[in-house]
Amino acid sequence: MKSRLLLKFLIGAVATALFAYAGLYVYRERRYASAFAETRLGDSPETVTHRFGAAPNTEFLHSGYFLGFTMFPCTQPCEHRIWWEAPNGAFREQAYYFEFDLNRQLIRKTHYEHLDEIYLRWEERSKEGMKRVREAGLGWSSNDADRLRAAKVAVLVRLLEPPEVDPRDPSWGPLSKFLVIRSWKGPFHADATITAATTAMCYGSSCVADLNPKQAGEFAVIFSLGDVQPIYPIIYGYGGDEAHIEEKARELDAVAERGGDGARLGESPATVRQRRH
Repeated sequence: MKSRLLLKFLIGAVATALFAYAGLYVYRERRYASAFAETRLGDSPETVTHRFGAAPNTEFLHSGYFLGFTMFPCTQPCEHRIWWEAPNGAFREQAYYFEFDLNRQLIRKTHYEHLDEIYLRWEERSKEGMKRVREAGLGWSSNDADRLRAAKVAVLVRLLEPPEVDPRDPSWGPLSKFLVIRSWKGPFHADATITAATTAMCYGSSCVADLNPKQAGEFAVIFSLGDVQPIYPIIYGYGGDEAHIEEKARELDAVAERGGDGARLGESPATVRQRRH
């Protein structure tokens, strides 16, 4: 008898807790929706925070924040941005974003009902990239010989234009246009032009200051597990000045010759096949 009473008590306590949690969630959800509707352009950060309560997530100009609902950073005239996630601890479903200018006045507010499509595409591409890296047996301890073995593309390139975000598909992040100087592996021969994405965790038109290379004329060595443009590098081996990059290229020449599967200076795949036969 006592055990039955105890079981009923426990069931009642759990049910009460669940109802209380659901009620609190509904209350906070309606409170957030109401606060969002009441907020007007020109409001101060303090006014918005007072309406929503609790400490907000904060982002500043040009910062990349990847735990949020959008991959677009706060860019001018936005000086800083605050946001609240809807109070559902189990699922990331909604969020409320507010952007302020230098005068601390609200210039934009956004209600995200789900992660934006661009963010989801970036997330899926990143997962696929990491899967390919693992399957290729590459890691932090990998060297140039390992990368050359696994890569479909291994090229020395010179940046032709500063990186830019393609507004038609920002999920790639900044894209860079390169001139191929030497090719050790892949379909891109010397003097070809290719487009490659950056591997930096950086998105939006304001983030190019964090990239390498970023100035026209700078060099890089790109290894990629795919050969479809835009090339998604597994690593940029940034070479610095021309003397340094020449030294790097000679090292890769030696690695390619030892491996027997890479092209010599600037050779195309057709030339490599002809030389082998």
